Amino acid sequence: ERKERYDDRDSLVSWFTPKDDCPWLYDRLNDIAKHVANVEWDLLQVDAQGNLDCEWEQTQYSVYKTKQHFQAWHQDAFAEGTDPEDARVFSIVVMLTDPAEYKG
Repeated sequence: ERKERYDDRDSLVSWFTPKDDCPWLYDRLNDIAKHVANVEWDLLQVDAQGNLDCEWEQTQYSVYKTKQHFQAWHQDAFAEGTDPEDARVFSIVVMLTDPAEYKG
């Protein structure tokens, strides 16, 4: 079920544009998307040089402190939806914390 607002998220969230704000991250995520998505499935358009030809959304950066979490299962996009994120082909999640430091 799509919610207007998730009030069960307990974290700090911000947004940024990697291509402008953090080019090395943009290059790395672009490389991952190109090599993972199109190796297994022909999901993304590429130009004549093999570079991805797609639109990128802003990147969400979330910080979960001790005892904070997203309390509800959710999906980011809906196949029959009409919101901008419903056009999303896939999402990349990067965990920055050592897995030994949390459960989940």
